[in-house]
Amino acid sequence: MKTFKTPLLYLLQIAAALVIFSSCKKAPEVIPVQKTLIGDVYVVCEGSFGSGNGTITFLNNGIVDNDIFQNANHRPLGDQAQSMTLYGGKAYVLVQNSGKIEVVDTATFVSSAIIDDKISSPRNMVVYNNTGYVSDWTSNKIKVINLSTNLVTDSITVDEVPDGLLVKGTTLYVSNTGLNWGVGTHISIIDLTTNTKTGSIITSGNPADMVEDANGKIWVLCGGDGFSGVNGALVKIDPSTNTVLTTVNFSTPGDFPYHLKKNIASNVLYYTIGGQLFKFPITATTESTTPFITRNFYSFGISPANDEVIGTIAAADFVSNGKLLHYSAAGIKLDSATVGVGPGNVVFK
Repeated sequence: MKTFKTPLLYLLQIAAALVIFSSCKKAPEVIPVQKTLIGDVYVVCEGSFGSGNGTITFLNNGIVDNDIFQNANHRPLGDQAQSMTLYGGKAYVLVQNSGKIEVVDTATFVSSAIIDDKISSPRNMVVYNNTGYVSDWTSNKIKVINLSTNLVTDSITVDEVPDGLLVKGTTLYVSNTGLNWGVGTHISIIDLTTNTKTGSIITSGNPADMVEDANGKIWVLCGGDGFSGVNGALVKIDPSTNTVLTTVNFSTPGDFPYHLKKNIASNVLYYTIGGQLFKFPITATTESTTPFITRNFYSFGISPANDEVIGTIAAADFVSNGKLLHYSAAGIKLDSATVGVGPGNVVFK
């Protein structure tokens, strides 16, 4: 004899099935890593140009989350994630080809604002007095952002195409690459009390990353240009006079030195040539010739906690995921993990 479910029983069974189904939904993928890094590490992954698949990988307590932005916001980050700046409990993620800056909470990585007005190609960002200064490639300007309102309030024209940024006191130094992929040779000087350009420093070709050393001097890594026969170089600047003190030329045009970092003591510089990592004591007068780590790094970072090295490797097809390699301060490999596509920037929390 056929029996019939009452409407109430039927509804209860449907509800139970939905609960079971939802409980089986896959959580955001996390991958255990053998060793725990000292401090949290973000890897800004560009993604494939034009594909809108930029991501942020987050490493915390030996666990890797390879798309923390998507998992927190249920939408893609955008096209060509370029860099990220941490300030005031927020992470400002610069997505260059999408022409925007995502403002996220570092505790949850949930986006609270998108800055995309009057910005076309954000590259790097520094903060001074609750104000963001962004190098905007295609406009050849520094965009000034009120971080309380997330509004662009001003723009400052620089010498060529703005790239690297460094704040010392009330002065902003801006490295400039060449217009239309040419050879730039200027560091623009901006007074942060008035937001005006007050001068320039001539350097070797295509200055990019800058750091301040233990003696208060500014070092600039110049990439050069192999097509024009322009050598790369390390340039030391005295910020008290805004003059070049030393230029250490690299021997071969087209060596393309890239990514300048420093150790905790600020007396050793790190950079890559051809993906290999070199160390350069600030007392040296000639280029380093022996690699510290022989790998094909796409980017790297030096831990502010213990000088350990985080290097990244991009897949040759720039479609597949990249790799993160973790080294001791002595250059001994400790660990590795899979990260997103085109891991171009390492940020320590």
